Amino acid sequence: MVSNPSDSQGLIDLNIIDFREAIYDIEFNLVSKWKKLNSGKVIGTFPVYVPPELIHAFGGLPVNLLGGGEEISISHADAILGSFICSISKSTTEMLLSIDQFKEVFDGFVFPFICDVARNLSGIFMRRSDKRVHMLHFAQNYESKRSVEFMKKEYLRMIKELFPGEDLIQNNLKNSVILYNENRGLQRAIYDFRLERPWDVPLTELYEIMRMGSILPVEQHNQLLNENLNRFRSNSNRKKDAIRVVITGNFCEQPPIDIIDLIEQVGCYVVDDEFMIGTRYLDKELDPNVDDLLAELSRAYIDHGFPLATRFHRGEKGQIILDRVKKATADGVVFLTAKFCEPALDDLVLQQHALGDSQIPYVHIEYEERGSGYENIRLSLETFVESMLFD
Repeated sequence: MVSNPSDSQGLIDLNIIDFREAIYDIEFNLVSKWKKLNSGKVIGTFPVYVPPELIHAFGGLPVNLLGGGEEISISHADAILGSFICSISKSTTEMLLSIDQFKEVFDGFVFPFICDVARNLSGIFMRRSDKRVHMLHFAQNYESKRSVEFMKKEYLRMIKELFPGEDLIQNNLKNSVILYNENRGLQRAIYDFRLERPWDVPLTELYEIMRMGSILPVEQHNQLLNENLNRFRSNSNRKKDAIRVVITGNFCEQPPIDIIDLIEQVGCYVVDDEFMIGTRYLDKELDPNVDDLLAELSRAYIDHGFPLATRFHRGEKGQIILDRVKKATADGVVFLTAKFCEPALDDLVLQQHALGDSQIPYVHIEYEERGSGYENIRLSLETFVESMLFD
């Protein structure tokens, strides 16, 4: 492992951690423990993507803000936010307003401009928090020769806001790039293996391992990914009579774990998904040896970012989902979208038309963080699977 500002800092003993408890802990006790062991800042990043290398290079810990799930009741946030917006925005705001340790553990927040809701959250956090808050803008016109320069300036503006008075040390950024290259590479390796043997990579286990990366320092998540990649490869589970599916639409707000459990229980092998896509957003390794690493990070986002509804991307949206189905040799698609998520629902129509024209089966499941019951979802999924297995 390369030398890095975080290498000599205190790490958490994962052997005593319950992963599910840790990823749904709305007081961020694991992160708080890291902060007590280290001198770095903790920066909360709203989905989908904020370059973690730029936080890690300053010795900080980037922590994904994925809402409060079913662990928090909304009371204060309803007074600030409207009714017809996504649950993740409400529960994230509720944590700020009602959980003292949440306010204490974070030193700053970044909200990428992915939708109107995320943009407005940055303003709310600025007014209701004494921490540093930044709204990150991404380039929209990828054909412009100035897009890389624009991104560089936005990244510099972000780190100046989060780490005032501190200089970005190129060697530290280089080491951070190497570590996150390794992280994304390990995730790709697990996903590639799952394409071949999905029965040996249980969906819920994989999800929890990936989501641990939202609260762990990258050095430890790399270790966790490597250990579990080897474990998955050594599995010899019995192959079941199940269909291969692509899951799409859940790139920001995460579905309740019960729904993730259901998808596998009813007879689906998930061979492609968007769970925790922000941690594997780039499909290419960055070159850590270039002179201008900020430009390298900027070009990577523009040319190698995942084609989601929250960013401009080249190619027809319908064709993109068809290509994903073909690459995964999938039998069908599960649209798993958060209620009131306009970017996902906008793309949904175009993607469904493309699948229908190609006679590829699909089902649409809509969810919120706090579900009151999942029997209707189970019925929809079971009907979808049975129609393909027994038709």
